[in-house]
Amino acid sequence: MEDKTIPDERISASSHRDCFRGSCLATDARLNSNKRWAPKSNADSWIEVDLAVRTVVSGVTTQRGPKGVWYVEKYKVSYQRQPSSDRVHVTDQNGDTKVFNGNTSSNTTRGH
Repeated sequence: MEDKTIPDERISASSHRDCFRGSCLATDARLNSNKRWAPKSNADSWIEVDLAVRTVVSGVTTQRGPKGVWYVEKYKVSYQRQPSSDRVHVTDQNGDTKVFNGNTSSNTTRGH
């Protein structure tokens, strides 16, 4: 996503809040930019990236927002095999939905 090979039209979210200098849209959720996505509410918020073709995703990286104001503490990852199928959460070795730790330190990234 960082290099914009995934176009804005393929990025959506549950909501976005109005930020200090405009809206914090889902399309602002790219690494190493001076923007960020921020949902209106933390409860049940999500961001979705449509990869358009079957793709192996080997990791997810989070980054604290500019000036360290907002960040994700924990998150889950889900995917769809086809647009018409149900979303499936990534699971751990026990078959439980895996909860990943987000990034909480200043402007560094955290990958899984």
